[in-house]
Amino acid sequence: MRPSSSLSEDQREAAVAWFEKGIADKATASLLGVARSPVDRLYRRWRTHGRGALMTKPMKQSYSFDFKLALVERFTAGETAQDLASEAGLSSPKLLETWARAHRREGPDAGKTVKVQALIALKADFPLPVLLQITGLAKSTFFYHQARLHAPDPRRNSRPKS
Repeated sequence: MRPSSSLSEDQREAAVAWFEKGIADKATASLLGVARSPVDRLYRRWRTHGRGALMTKPMKQSYSFDFKLALVERFTAGETAQDLASEAGLSSPKLLETWARAHRREGPDAGKTVKVQALIALKADFPLPVLLQITGLAKSTFFYHQARLHAPDPRRNSRPKS
């Protein structure tokens, strides 16, 4: 459990016990006499992880581009974020929803674009071959995405003016 949670350990234990009895987040918050938002967050984690929602998970888990893309494609095909997050062991369905938004906004190479932006910022201080090796990007992929970042938006002229 995150140390920043406003719920005490006893309150979290009691909330999970209520969830297991079929009581949802709003009623549980009322029963415990606490704000609904932390109970709601715990409830969503409990739906994904069961009793594991009470345990602290290491922060900053790293996922490969292909792993994210496969989950996003299944999500956009109609599978629920909750089911996919449970199956893949994600900390939250919100993580998958964030990846899906980036995929819709920036296309299937959204994750690579972020890496390329970081490499552009770092290549003045470090050799590009070393940075490419660390990130796992091919040299051609880096230069392709770098050119795309600096290219004008092809949709800019076709957007209606408001």
